[in-house]
Amino acid sequence: MKSFNEIRIVFTTASTAENADEIAQALLKEGLAACVSVIPNVTSYFIWKGSLDVSSEFILKIKTFEDKINLIEQRIKQLSNYELPEILVLHDIASSEEYYNWMKNLLF
Repeated sequence: MKSFNEIRIVFTTASTAENADEIAQALLKEGLAACVSVIPNVTSYFIWKGSLDVSSEFILKIKTFEDKINLIEQRIKQLSNYELPEILVLHDIASSEEYYNWMKNLLF
């Protein structure tokens, strides 16, 4: 494994399978992500507008590069059904060199 400074993992959530599919396909078709994994049936607990909320959601794990983050953020905000979409970015990702090269060839 090797650390590649420009690889990023972005997490977001969707309220429906259809919305998760819409976001995933848009990011892939627009060349913003190399891969999007959708994890179904996640229960999220959070405080929203002063009250405890519990929601069934879909997590999207988006594999991309640093220079695509701003565009991904914009597209998630445009496509998400949420008033305030979750957008979290992980830095300092280690990967196999083969996976890195696959991503790099796909997105550049």
